[in-house]
Amino acid sequence: CHLFLFQQTVVLCRTSENCEEQNNPHLYYVDHISVNKVRVRDTISEDPNTFEVHKLERVKDRITVMRESSDCKSGVIMRLECQSEETKNEWVRAINNEVKQLRSMAKTLSSQFIMII
Repeated sequence: CHLFLFQQTVVLCRTSENCEEQNNPHLYYVDHISVNKVRVRDTISEDPNTFEVHKLERVKDRITVMRESSDCKSGVIMRLECQSEETKNEWVRAINNEVKQLRSMAKTLSSQFIMII
């Protein structure tokens, strides 16, 4: 699987082999979720290269790529293993920065709305 962060959205894609061009696999869209509907848990005790994406409150479980377990009950919608701890930290930072920007924008917009009324 491949994960992309695009316009405040986490996009999940899968790859498949390209018979015509061995070094150029096909990329297929699987699902997406807005970063304002998630939180990231960057510390997974069993693996320093893994992080989890959890849904907030009653966000619908749309992304179903995860290990078979009771994780649905805990709100885990994705468990992602990176090639290194450094890569994991970069992803966690990038997603959290997007979340912070959206919250800041929402706070600014709501305070401007109150001032207008």
